[in-house]
Amino acid sequence: MASFTPLTASAEAPTSQPQVQIKLFTRHPDIAVSSAPLLVPTSLKRYGLSQIVNHLLDTSKPTPFDFLIDGVFLQTTLDEYLSQNGLSSETTLTLEYVRSVLPPVHLASFEHDDWVSSVATISTPADGQGNKGTLLLPGQSRILSGSFDGIARIWSPSGDILAEASGHSGAIKTVGWISQKHFLTGSIDRTVRLWSYDETDSTDDDFAITSTATPIAEFHGHKSTINSLSVSSSKNQFLTASSDGTIGLWSTNPDSCPPASAIPQFLTRQSKKRKTTSSNLPQFGPLAILTQYQQSLTTATHSAPQPASATIFHPHDPQFAYSTTWSHAILTHDLLTTSIIDTRTTSHPILSLCALPSLSLLACGSSARHITLHDPRASSTTVSQATLRGHTNAVVGLSPSPKSEFLLVSAGHDGFCRVWDVRAIGSSSATGDGSWVTQGSLYMIKRESGEGGKVFGVEWSAEVGIVSGGEDKRVQVNTGVDVAGQGGDAVTVLGGNGGKAGKVGGAGEVKL
Repeated sequence: MASFTPLTASAEAPTSQPQVQIKLFTRHPDIAVSSAPLLVPTSLKRYGLSQIVNHLLDTSKPTPFDFLIDGVFLQTTLDEYLSQNGLSSETTLTLEYVRSVLPPVHLASFEHDDWVSSVATISTPADGQGNKGTLLLPGQSRILSGSFDGIARIWSPSGDILAEASGHSGAIKTVGWISQKHFLTGSIDRTVRLWSYDETDSTDDDFAITSTATPIAEFHGHKSTINSLSVSSSKNQFLTASSDGTIGLWSTNPDSCPPASAIPQFLTRQSKKRKTTSSNLPQFGPLAILTQYQQSLTTATHSAPQPASATIFHPHDPQFAYSTTWSHAILTHDLLTTSIIDTRTTSHPILSLCALPSLSLLACGSSARHITLHDPRASSTTVSQATLRGHTNAVVGLSPSPKSEFLLVSAGHDGFCRVWDVRAIGSSSATGDGSWVTQGSLYMIKRESGEGGKVFGVEWSAEVGIVSGGEDKRVQVNTGVDVAGQGGDAVTVLGGNGGKAGKVGGAGEVKL
C-alpha cells in the first residue's frame, strides 16, 4: 500500500473522522491525474471530490466533475454509498471522473401545420472558412424539417421560414442535407426528392435573406414508405431504408444513376391543405437495392421481409453500411458487392440507429422502450453490450453528441428526448448475458408546447443544439449539454502536496 503525505488541515477541520481509500481515473488524457491511492473523508460528495481533482490538476479555474463507481453516478456521500452497497471503509473505491455537463435549456419552438417527422441541421462554424461549397456565413446555421403535410421547410435558428419545398404526394418521413446547397426528402409516396437550396443577399441579418428550394430530381425504386436516409459526402451517395424491407443505394449525382424503370402509382387521400404539383422532374433509379437476406437464398427459405427502419453508412468506411429491421436484425452490408456480411439478431424490433464511432458501437432504439448498444465487429461475441432504460414508449430517434464520444440523445413516442452517457451502464446484468443496464438518462427534455404527444425525430448539432420534432407540430431547439465550470473563482483546497498520493482533511465542501 502506498504511503500518504497528509495535507495541512485548517484549524476548523475535524482531526478525526471516517475515511476511505480511493483511486481516481478518467478516459480523457487532458485531465488525467495520478492513479496513486488517496485517503479521503467518507463525508465527501461530488463537490468535495471535484475539489480534489482540481487540486491535483492545479487548475486556475475550477472544473466541476461527476464521479462514477462501477458505472453508476455517485449522488450521495461516500459513506452513504458504502452503506447502501454493504461495503466497509476498508474497501478501496475506484472512481471514474468525467466533466460535469449542464442540462439542456429550451431556446425556441417553431410551429408547423402538421406533425413534424424529421429534422436535420447544417452550419458553417463560427471560426469556419468559406469554400466553393459554402453558402452560409461563419456562425450561420439552417434547420431542415419534414412534415406530415408533405412539405419540407428550412428555418433560421431565430424561427424564420426561409424556404418551403412542396411536391411530394404524401407525408415526408425523413430529410437530410447533402451540402449547404442541396438536400433530400423521403416520403410515404415511396420516392426521394433531391432539392437545390439557394440564398441571396445573405448577411448576418436573417430577415434580409431571400431563399429558394427547387426540386432537381426524383428517385424511384422502393415499393413502400421511405423511413430514413443517410448521406455519405465522401462517396457522393446516399442510403434509404424502406417499409418494403429493402435498403436503397443511390448517387447524389443523378447523372450517375440509371433511369427509373417503373414509376409506382401512389394512391392516397390528399389533404386539402397539402400543396401538390405535377411531377415533371427527371426520374432516376437506384445503384442497387439491398435485401434483408443473402442473395444466394431462395424466396422459399425465408418469410416476407419486415420493414427496414433505419440505415447508416459505416462511420469510417463508407464502402460498408448498417441497417436495422422490425424483424429484430442488425445487418452489415458490403456496398461494393451488395452482400450481407453479418447479421445480429436482437430481442425486439429496432426502430432507430446511430453510430458511436470512437467506441465502435451502434446504438439501436427499440419498440421495447430501451436502447441497446452493440459491437458490430466480427470479433465481438456478445450481441448486446449494454442497455439504456428510461423511455416508456418506443425509441424512434437517436443522434450522437458532436462533442463527446460518450453522449447521445434519443427521441421517444413517450413525448420526451433523453440525454445519455454510455459510461453510466450500472453494475448489474440485465439478462445474464454479460450486458449491462443503465440507471437512467442524464437529462429528460419535455415538449415546451405543453401539448405533449410523440417525438418522431432528433438531431444533436454542435452549432444549433438538440433539435427535435413531433406530434405537437413543432420543431423544438434546446441547448446541447455542455461542460460546466468554464468560469468562476478558483477552488481553494486546503494545503498541497505536489500532486502526490495524500490525505485530504476537512469535512467541508466548496460548491463549484
